[in-house]
Amino acid sequence: MNYKNYPIVKLLFPYLIGILLAYFFPFSKDFTNPLLLILGILLPISALLYHFFGYSKQWIAGLLLQYCFVLYGVTSTSHRLSPPENEKLEDVLQEEHFWWMTITDLPMEKPGSVKCVAEISQTISGEFVMEKAVLYFRKSYRSMMLQHGDELLVNTQLSFISPPKNPYSFDYKKYMERKGVRLTGFVDSVKFEMVGRRTVRPMKKFAAKIQRQLSRQFSLAGMSGDEYSVITAILLGNDDTMNPALKSQYSTTGVSHILCVSGMHVAIIFMILDFLLKPLNFTRRLRIIKAIILLLSIWAYANITGLAPSVQRSAVMFSFVTVGGLLKRNTTIFHSLFASLFILLSINPLLLFEIGFQLSYEAVFGIVIFQKSIHNLWKPRWRIVNYFWKLTTVSTAAQLGTFPHALYYFGQFPNYFLLTNLSVILLSTIIIASGIVVLAFSFCETIFVFLGKILTLEIKLMNDIVTFIDGLPGALTQNINVHFLQLIVLLFLLFFLALFVLHPRRRILLYAYGLLTLLPVISFITNIDKKKEISVTCYALSKQSAVNFNYHGESVLLNNFMGDKSHSVYQYHIKNHEQKRKINSQLVDFDEDVCLPEKRFLKRGNIVVFNDQTFLICRKGMRFYNDDRLITVDHLILCDGCTLKPEFLERSVCFKGVIVDESISCYYQNLWKDYCAGLGIRWYKMGENIVSG
Repeated sequence: MNYKNYPIVKLLFPYLIGILLAYFFPFSKDFTNPLLLILGILLPISALLYHFFGYSKQWIAGLLLQYCFVLYGVTSTSHRLSPPENEKLEDVLQEEHFWWMTITDLPMEKPGSVKCVAEISQTISGEFVMEKAVLYFRKSYRSMMLQHGDELLVNTQLSFISPPKNPYSFDYKKYMERKGVRLTGFVDSVKFEMVGRRTVRPMKKFAAKIQRQLSRQFSLAGMSGDEYSVITAILLGNDDTMNPALKSQYSTTGVSHILCVSGMHVAIIFMILDFLLKPLNFTRRLRIIKAIILLLSIWAYANITGLAPSVQRSAVMFSFVTVGGLLKRNTTIFHSLFASLFILLSINPLLLFEIGFQLSYEAVFGIVIFQKSIHNLWKPRWRIVNYFWKLTTVSTAAQLGTFPHALYYFGQFPNYFLLTNLSVILLSTIIIASGIVVLAFSFCETIFVFLGKILTLEIKLMNDIVTFIDGLPGALTQNINVHFLQLIVLLFLLFFLALFVLHPRRRILLYAYGLLTLLPVISFITNIDKKKEISVTCYALSKQSAVNFNYHGESVLLNNFMGDKSHSVYQYHIKNHEQKRKINSQLVDFDEDVCLPEKRFLKRGNIVVFNDQTFLICRKGMRFYNDDRLITVDHLILCDGCTLKPEFLERSVCFKGVIVDESISCYYQNLWKDYCAGLGIRWYKMGENIVSG
């Protein structure tokens, strides 16, 4: 690979630097607006220098051009991250208002609500608020009828989306801000009226309609349950009905990418269409028609499946392949990758921070760079063996390309990923082709239903294979904690390994070995602080209560809802914190009495002694009376729906600090907060360390 053959790389890297600078070191509009002026001046200067300077001095023009693309990355990212300027917004959000809104995304049905993203124009009193909000309408017949493009008059109080309350939990606020959404609110079923309808993103609305109709065809073919969920997820990108347990099994075995439409699916569609349209290769006019059909089909499919980042990448790449073939240009895979990356980030630079986008490009780069070298390690004599060996090498190369970010984000590794991929990728390819055939014969009911039964058996076989491998001992290595610095080292290590494959040099391996020695050093340094940590963390959970008493990595997780750690609340809200802080917890119920000297923990009734500090657990149903003797504790933990008022509790308990979790109603939370503020008593937030050492 000669980088001189890829001039777009010289623009892509400075642009990436600009995006990263703006994201991690946010700039205000007062700073970035002048950058646009500087950009407008430097671009023509760079062009003039390139035109008038000799070859020996053209590097100056190139340097200026690269600087321009750094500025372009900074400005484009900053303008997407910068919220609309509205000095009165915080005052407006203090009260309930009537808002003029337009639903700009497809409504999603939730267990107790309907989720919509809406664009706000103004309040009924005339105050302009150019913002986006994610709204949760109470589920009812009226809210279920909401559609994309509906104009509504909504009566509710909006607020800014809250940052994560639990340590190391998913940052939904930042995730939505990248999509331009900052506000949220709940709307009762009688507090909105539809006042009109306008066309908003007609292509998206039409694509969603087609997706629903195609999904219905599979239902008419007799498919239901897990088989129906899998085919609509694999082929159409609709995973709303997917069984969480089945989805977890696919994740454990390392083939969760099968359940979402990805570049592989677009490639299969492209190859099928390319094969069917081969008769159009004879004349130039027919080749143009073929290219148009391929481009329209690829992008129509990408829109129907929801335009996931991996689908966008694949659609752009195959667009280059199609146009390059038409123009008889030799379009290399590297050029298509770099060009598609540049185009997609130019449209939306914040795609760079989407997990799916990162893993998609890493997988393809891994396959392109490493697959051939791995395949050359062994050359089977038999064609069928060679075919399966190719599948193995492709899977291995993709896993190698993605493993730094996969370990960092998910903290687990599927040990049997090769075994699963060998069978599941082949089956999924057959299933995608079978799904297309089923849809193609929907006009003939007899054949349609018969093919639907065959497709159901194929999917059932794939699900059974995944379930079997998931049940094997040691199927998943969990609790892998990768520090951010280790992630950077792993990425550089992968870069040097790729460089060695492309340009074998001994010194490159020496650099890689040097980086490899940094991994245990970083792990040792970061673990020193974690092993010394003594902390108490009260988790923010909506209806349950959990408190983590951590003593040097060995902790007690006091809770009122968990029988074991497979509980979904633990998996989504607590597991990541324990994994990142290297905490090994023991579950203890609120009703249990335990004495654990090695963890400096003692619980008797509602009194907890931890590391020489005392806590009183105040739960729902507890009562204190005037004749009770005075109890002195360091902290109160109000949890489990406690409804005690401060004035009743202070007669019987003397305390220095108060922790109130989210199981307590807003009324009692505010009551205790005001009480603590008036007396100067320490008020602790959820997720904040109460004891440290």
